[in-house]
Amino acid sequence: MDKKMSSTEETFIDALYEEQKKLIAFLQQQGQPSYSQSVEAFLSKIFLLSCASYFESRITDSISDYAKSISNSDEALVSLVRIKAIERQYYSYFEWREALFYGNVSVVLS
Repeated sequence: MDKKMSSTEETFIDALYEEQKKLIAFLQQQGQPSYSQSVEAFLSKIFLLSCASYFESRITDSISDYAKSISNSDEALVSLVRIKAIERQYYSYFEWREALFYGNVSVVLS
């Protein structure tokens, strides 16, 4: 997969965010503050889930790429890492209990 991304490359998250801003601005310009607020609340949830999915993919791809590079592309080892260390353990990379206790998403990623 060896996808390297520069800090200036646009992702689908960037595009989603821009589209969300345009739609909300349009609704406000049309004098629809209630619709604007409803759409903003709905799209914020979609944006959050999209970001989580995007970063899950980036993290798991990075781990797979690392396993591939250090194992000289040994598919058996890469598959083992993907199944045992990524797919079944992804949730364990984060500190969920502290985040829930403190009510702070930033704690999850620390």
